[in-house]
Amino acid sequence: MGVVSCEVWNNLGLSCFYSGQYDIALGCFDKALLLADELNASDVWYNISRTAIALGDLVRLTACCYYIVCIVKELRNLHNCS
Repeated sequence: MGVVSCEVWNNLGLSCFYSGQYDIALGCFDKALLLADELNASDVWYNISRTAIALGDLVRLTACCYYIVCIVKELRNLHNCS
C-alpha cells in the first residue's frame, strides 16, 4: 500500500472487525492511533471501544471512553465551545 494514513488503518481495522478478526482489528486501530490527529483520534478510540465490547473487555472499554471524553473536552476548549 502506497498510502498510509489514519483513515486507511481505521478502515482496515473496521473491515477486520466486521469479519470477526478482532485481534487484527486492534492492531490496525493501534497503527491508526499513531497517525491520528486531534480531529480523527476520537473516531479510532470509538472503534476500539466497539471491539472491546465485542470481546467483553471492560477495562479497555472504560479506557476508551475516558480518552474519547478527554479528546472532546480538548476540542471544545480549542474552539471555545461550551
